[in-house]
Amino acid sequence: MKKQGKVIVWLTALLFVCFISPCAGAQSFLLSKVVDRKTPIPDGSGNFTLFLSGNPVISGNNIAFYSGGGGGQEGIYLYRGTTLSKVADRNTPIPGGSGNFTLFSSTNPVISGNNVAFEAGGASQQGFYIYNGTNLTKAVDLNTPIPGGSGNFTSFSNLAGQYISNNNLVFDGDGMGIYVIYLYNGTVLSKVADYNTPIPEGSGNFTSFSNYLWISGDNVVFVGGAIQYGIYLYKGMSLSKVADYNTPIPGGSGNFTALFNYAISGTNVVFLGYGTGGQDGLYFYNGTTLSKIVDPNTSIPGGSGSFNGFFNHAISGTNVVFLGSGVGGQNGIYLFNGTALSKVVDLNTPIPGGSGNFTGFFDNAISGTNVVFLGSGVGGQRGIYLFNGTTLSKVVDLNTPIPGGSGNFTGLSTAGVSDDNIAFVGSGVNQYGYYLASLQNPAVAVPTISEWGMIMFMLLAGLGTVYYLRRKQRA
Repeated sequence: MKKQGKVIVWLTALLFVCFISPCAGAQSFLLSKVVDRKTPIPDGSGNFTLFLSGNPVISGNNIAFYSGGGGGQEGIYLYRGTTLSKVADRNTPIPGGSGNFTLFSSTNPVISGNNVAFEAGGASQQGFYIYNGTNLTKAVDLNTPIPGGSGNFTSFSNLAGQYISNNNLVFDGDGMGIYVIYLYNGTVLSKVADYNTPIPEGSGNFTSFSNYLWISGDNVVFVGGAIQYGIYLYKGMSLSKVADYNTPIPGGSGNFTALFNYAISGTNVVFLGYGTGGQDGLYFYNGTTLSKIVDPNTSIPGGSGSFNGFFNHAISGTNVVFLGSGVGGQNGIYLFNGTALSKVVDLNTPIPGGSGNFTGFFDNAISGTNVVFLGSGVGGQRGIYLFNGTTLSKVVDLNTPIPGGSGNFTGLSTAGVSDDNIAFVGSGVNQYGYYLASLQNPAVAVPTISEWGMIMFMLLAGLGTVYYLRRKQRA
């Protein structure tokens, strides 16, 4: 009887664990076509035929892109979950200008929420414009007076980076040979820095700026200087230094000698820095303090030895993702959460929904704790995968049917992520387009106890209690 009682107790405990223990599973995604070469051009004629290289830009399930068609058609278009519409094309009157747009920037627009920003112009006209989902307005053009300066803007840089956040737009403009970085908040234009701005913790004023601008909220990060060269952060009203050539390298020796590839999320800045003697690394600035993420002295999580290379970094909040390499052909994607470094995936990781392990990784992106990347395997395997902080799942691969098309994908390239939505470029036999993958069933972190499970648990618990009491009475 004592043995039977132990069996009941053990069964009760086992069922309890089975019903309440976390049981994370792979996620699945609902795929839909955004646009391909069979899609009619909204407010145009015929179908789209022209797409830019690079990934479509995404915010939530909104996707913005530049495209065109026959007869010189071109414009900016917006996909909002289910519907495709025109933002602006060559038949669109220029807000605050004269005539219609005749020229659009050769780069994709940028998007934040429902706001799409792009550079375009007409005859002797150039400017930045914002579409808020309903109305198209001018942010700045060549008729805009320079705040705090004289005359109007005379030109604008062809921007790279992320230059819109909500309805805040940052841009680099020229007025009478004086370059200025300005912030437009939807109504008011204010100066971030110009050639009359003193260099924080430096000497004299700025003499040059990069056109690679990033904004998050109303925080702007940029590179300025000539002999003095550094990364600077504009936080609403104040300007501060992130790092320059007088900044000691965290975890290294001496000062930085080169600074590249910076990005921002909130007031957090990540960048690639170099020093003398072959020093290089990724560094993290949290708005006040500069620290090292990874350098050649950093041990590879889940690997052997130290890193010898790091590439393709991206930031979301305090999370930074990057592609790293090590001796012996080690290669993987790694995540820094603001304090600790961990492995997302490497060449020892089995391919979800595929066979064998990954053999290579390409572009990676991040939104919150969601990391999306392009991976390959033996036998020509190729796919887009998502890691949600605990689980690695396949989003799409070469065995996936093309939504709105025929057959399976034969090619996949760069992807962007926003929350649980992934935008990517896909191709098939005589097919090419942009596609959206949306999370269909989230991985279950802590499953709900089923009613039947609870009934069985209570029954077994009751039997165990009765048995225990009877044994006690007999004793």
